[in-house]
Amino acid sequence: MSQRLGDLLISEKLLTSSQLEEAIEGQCLYGGRLGTSIVELGFLSEEEIARTLSRKLRLPYIEPKLLMKIPSEVIDLVSQKLACKHQVIPCRLEKKRLYLAMADPTNLTIIDALAFRLGFIIVPVVVPEIRLMLALQKYYQLELSIRFQSLSQKLASRKYKKNNLPTSEKKAEEPLPDVADEDILDIDTENEENWPLLGETESLEMLSDKEYQKLINLPDHLKTSIEDNNLAAGTDPQATVEIQKLHIKEQHPFALFCKQLNSAENRDDIANAVIDYMAPTNGDVALLMIKDGDAIGWKGASGGEILLDFEQLQIPLNQPSILQMVNESKSYYMGPLPKEINNILLSSRFNHIPPKAVLLMPLMLRGRLVCMLYLQNFSENIQTQLPEYQKLITKVIMAFEMLILKNKIRIT
Repeated sequence: MSQRLGDLLISEKLLTSSQLEEAIEGQCLYGGRLGTSIVELGFLSEEEIARTLSRKLRLPYIEPKLLMKIPSEVIDLVSQKLACKHQVIPCRLEKKRLYLAMADPTNLTIIDALAFRLGFIIVPVVVPEIRLMLALQKYYQLELSIRFQSLSQKLASRKYKKNNLPTSEKKAEEPLPDVADEDILDIDTENEENWPLLGETESLEMLSDKEYQKLINLPDHLKTSIEDNNLAAGTDPQATVEIQKLHIKEQHPFALFCKQLNSAENRDDIANAVIDYMAPTNGDVALLMIKDGDAIGWKGASGGEILLDFEQLQIPLNQPSILQMVNESKSYYMGPLPKEINNILLSSRFNHIPPKAVLLMPLMLRGRLVCMLYLQNFSENIQTQLPEYQKLITKVIMAFEMLILKNKIRIT
């Protein structure tokens, strides 16, 4: 079986193609597992996704209530560092078999690494990502992101319900027996044919050269291999000079920034490209995602150093701030920082000295505001750099478009 999660849910008639595309777009913008994006949109419940995976992958599924009642001696088998790094929760130890709840139970690389590190035979257990995060918070003190805090509250209030599919696309649900704690050992995990690679990487080979160039929009000379040009030049002095010029162009910061965006495999790669490009300025830079009426911290850096707790920032867009101004105008703001509580909350994430001037720029994707770029405390005059930053915003939007397209291409 080699279906990925989206393909599996469509084949089971639990999801439509249009719903899957919407969920993929949400995943590309906000991160996390595809299942979490599907649950956020209300297309399926977390349990429907987990039980479907359990049945199709022939892997055990642990109910949320059991996941929150694991004995301390079992939890102690995996250190806080390993559990948070690989996002796993030990559920049960049976002789030399350790059952691990995992958001992606098909990740053989992590399974093999943990088996070697812990000295047990690892048996993966299916669990929804949000439940795994709540368990990591309980047992290993993982600080939940604003997104997972919000989703957990919605799930707890039971107001987050599945959107009904059209009658023509509904399928009678198959009865699923509950997997009791003692039944967790009855699964055969030795047969690797039961392990589909749900997130296996694919290239952009399905795009034509013209489509690919249009999406990336990088000059052809920046994609040319220096080594290949050296071979072509031979001993021609003029050709050697041209190659040297090409090498200089390829090392230009903006060209390197575009190359990073070109190779981005997820949203964090895009954010890292922006942070790396801004690092030499030694100023403060941040990216904020716009979601559910709030501006939420995505990634920030001060003087080239990453802010570790920036994702805990949450500013409502219905309250006075420059974020509210940009959200309403869909245009950039440049100037002094007004003395409003939410502006102070934002700038103080970097330091407690009010900046002389700030720049806040919107990222519009298909007419919708999805992100903002915030800059402060730069040594040079921001005004003179505005065209460069506008070009940067354009490239980031292209990178998001390309990331979404790449993931949609993978739908069979």
